[in-house]
Amino acid sequence: MAHGDIAYQSHRTSTDAAMIDITVRLQTSQWSSRKKNIVMNCIDTGLITCGLKTADMIADVMDAYDIPVRFKRTWSYDGDKNYIIVHDEHIKPEKLDELKAIVAARCKMNQVNDRAGYDEHHFLRTVERPEDYARHWSASRIPFYKDMTLDDWAVEDDDASRSRKNTLMQSIRDGEIITATYKP
Repeated sequence: MAHGDIAYQSHRTSTDAAMIDITVRLQTSQWSSRKKNIVMNCIDTGLITCGLKTADMIADVMDAYDIPVRFKRTWSYDGDKNYIIVHDEHIKPEKLDELKAIVAARCKMNQVNDRAGYDEHHFLRTVERPEDYARHWSASRIPFYKDMTLDDWAVEDDDASRSRKNTLMQSIRDGEIITATYKP
């Protein structure tokens, strides 16, 4: 049975009210060395900028291993943008206002040049009129440009999170089976 057929069939079963959870097991020895490198780099840096399906899979696996996903590429009608979306809780509190000012200036430049995407327009509206948008978002969605250095802004991993990252990356290097569990 093809992967798509299995996913469709499991979806039918997963809609039953008695469903407790769904576990997906991934045999990482079947991944190419290129895919392993992409996945491990994303896990290590917390920056998930690969293709959408792979990004979603990596985020789900990281979540299953209790590793925080800080930065994730978003899908956009505007095509492949030069930014990802971050949430303000993943930025160092002392750097948040500075980051918002820098990103707002860049968004305005992109607007002037008719290159601003939906997320950039939305971010500018939340910066210019936060009282109108605060009730819709628990945390700001900030366009974070890929040419900016993450180390300057991101909250650092604690020892437990770093240990879980290293364990997961070693499992991938060794070609072991990893899992992601989904609970309703």
